[in-house]
Amino acid sequence: MGKGIFIAACKDFIELPPALVEDHPTNERKLDSDSANQNLRRNFVRSFGGFFEGTMFALKGTLVKSNEFFVLPLAPAEMALLAEESYSLNDDGEIITQPVFLKALRNLKFLLQIFPKANGFSFNPNYSDHKFGSLQKSIKVRNRLMHPKSTAEFNVADEEITAIKEATSWLFQTFSELLKRSKEENHLAKLPRRK
Repeated sequence: MGKGIFIAACKDFIELPPALVEDHPTNERKLDSDSANQNLRRNFVRSFGGFFEGTMFALKGTLVKSNEFFVLPLAPAEMALLAEESYSLNDDGEIITQPVFLKALRNLKFLLQIFPKANGFSFNPNYSDHKFGSLQKSIKVRNRLMHPKSTAEFNVADEEITAIKEATSWLFQTFSELLKRSKEENHLAKLPRRK
């Protein structure tokens, strides 16, 4: 198996984060030009959610796809959670796959443990940074906008915009460091290949 085949298999996962990274600052610039506009505020929150969740999906998807080519040092349960799947049996005794909903913060912490493990390095995110606290607040804002129970819940306050900007900064710094370390380690090149 050549490197090109592996890259082609991971193409969608590789191309997704840069598109999401580009989308969010575009919405931030629009918001900065008309900061009182609630529609622009909601779009900013939504693009934050897309950046956050899409980048996690892409990093996890890259590991799932990598496992098709390389023997990753991960347990079956870890691989199932990366694929966001669980398994059960139907009435005929056949195995069925079921999707698993993972809470955003738990999913992030899992990713920040499993991605380094799969790539052969240790990684310690700065959870004590106040920007991580802003991430926790930002997830609540995003969830409120995606599942509104009243029209009042559509409004995004100034402090929520500030929290999302800080959360984005923490995520970008954390994901960038994670990918930089992964590239430096080049661990996949050292792993046994699947036949």
